[in-house]
Amino acid sequence: EIKGDLVIGRNPAICKVLFGDKTPGISGNHCRVNYDIRTGSFSLMDIGSSYGTFMADGRKLAPNTPEKLEAGTEFYLADGKNRFKVELE
Repeated sequence: EIKGDLVIGRNPAICKVLFGDKTPGISGNHCRVNYDIRTGSFSLMDIGSSYGTFMADGRKLAPNTPEKLEAGTEFYLADGKNRFKVELE
């Protein structure tokens, strides 16, 4: 469930979704997901990760540039094994 910003990465002080310290390609603060209740849409932003945040089609996001996502959109961190999907309940 997303309330405000959901930061994904390895830093337990900041991230709500944590990867282990030895997960290849995942930065301390990798990306941020947000849901805007006013527009009913999600946004995804790479926050300067070393190995990148990618849309399901393989397109790499530019750092610090929000990308609008519709419900059902998939993305991944560093490689396809670290895949997420945003959905509405």
